[in-house]
Amino acid sequence: MKAARFHGKRDIRIDEIPEPTVGPSQLKIKVAWNGICGSDLHDYLAGPIFSPQPGKPHPLSHEEPPVVFGHEISGTIVELGPDVDTNTFEAGRHVVIDAVVGCGTCSQCSLGLKNLCATLGLIGITGWGGGLSEYIVTDQRNVHVIPDSIPLDVAACIEPLAVAWHAANRANFQPGMNVLISGGGPIGLFVLKVLKARGAGKVYVSEPSTQRRNRALAHGADAVFNPLVSDVFSQVIAFNEGAGVEIAFECAGITPSLDNCLKCTRSRGTVCIIALWENEGTLNPNVLVFGEKVITGSACYVQCHPDVIAAVADGRINNVADLITRRIGLKDVVELGFEALVNDKENQIKILVRPA
Repeated sequence: MKAARFHGKRDIRIDEIPEPTVGPSQLKIKVAWNGICGSDLHDYLAGPIFSPQPGKPHPLSHEEPPVVFGHEISGTIVELGPDVDTNTFEAGRHVVIDAVVGCGTCSQCSLGLKNLCATLGLIGITGWGGGLSEYIVTDQRNVHVIPDSIPLDVAACIEPLAVAWHAANRANFQPGMNVLISGGGPIGLFVLKVLKARGAGKVYVSEPSTQRRNRALAHGADAVFNPLVSDVFSQVIAFNEGAGVEIAFECAGITPSLDNCLKCTRSRGTVCIIALWENEGTLNPNVLVFGEKVITGSACYVQCHPDVIAAVADGRINNVADLITRRIGLKDVVELGFEALVNDKENQIKILVRPA
């Protein structure tokens, strides 16, 4: 079968590889759609970062480059291993994949926090095949059945929505809270969708791109600000009746964005960092001390897929397809996929790839 494999920095190739065979507790899935993620893009531009280093196999997958990319996966079950739970899974059912793999034995995994595993693995990044291939086999523990009412292209967005859902959990978000999202790219917009679905009060988005600000407004933002033109703190205070927000989500990965998040949160507010930072940032700890503010990180997700699937199915999370800006075939994954996300950030949000 054909698969897009990461060989190294700016080197993704369409390779012919063996079709995977199903193990005892595994499902074989025909991939319908796979979304290109920001972490994929980081590896493509400067990697390997998250994927294994040459000559240093990942401790869980035991793989090294080249690895099949793609972890935002939707598809259809085509084969079940003999030990798979047939009460839950059957051939023909539509599914999505939880890409997080833990060792199962470290202290974090023992607490149910596989996303914080000491040797964290991610399907489609550190090994085990990926969604940029015609088929993938994966353990039943990582597979979630979805209702037929959810289109498979929308289903490929459930994984990034799970990232956003987990971030809301990490920030202790409660309905009615007012929130700032700093960075209106893909993850910022998915956070916006999740917060609106979960009953946010007012949600403000800070984003330099006009197109992305307009998208944020179309998807429910109460106000948008250009941080290159106006003072975000002053704007938030003006729109928020003189008060800071309860939570700020940092989705840009740069120090000015973090600074704005810290300024715009009220006393005892929370800043949740979701972005993957390419460079080290700086902050003034006194801002935390005198405001008794909290900074937390949010890594991947854990036990979020059922909630997200339910929210998409019942319409609380809606119009997800409007965030899909391009659908392409596997042969175009580099030029119309990765390179488009590098060179056409203004217009591209979520690019989906159909491998077959």
